[in-house]
Amino acid sequence: MADPISGVGGRGPQALRLTEAENKKSAEATRNTGSESAPAGAQDSVELSEGVKSASTEAVFDADRVAELRQAIADGQYPLDAKRIAESFASIERLL
Repeated sequence: MADPISGVGGRGPQALRLTEAENKKSAEATRNTGSESAPAGAQDSVELSEGVKSASTEAVFDADRVAELRQAIADGQYPLDAKRIAESFASIERLL
């Protein structure tokens, strides 16, 4: 490819503009013909493995435990271990 300022490579700025215009036209033509050649009604599909299917249907959700935790947080009774929190931050910092 030629340098657009100096024209190094045997092509001047005008030749480069013509080439760019031709490339743009061919890209538009490709886009237009590409959409016409796709079969009508063709759609992508995804098939989940049995493991994923069973995990999504058998997900365990303990609504009582969630309500318990929400209440403890709201009452200010949820126990926090400052040392454990600090250790978690330290391990995260080491990953960075």
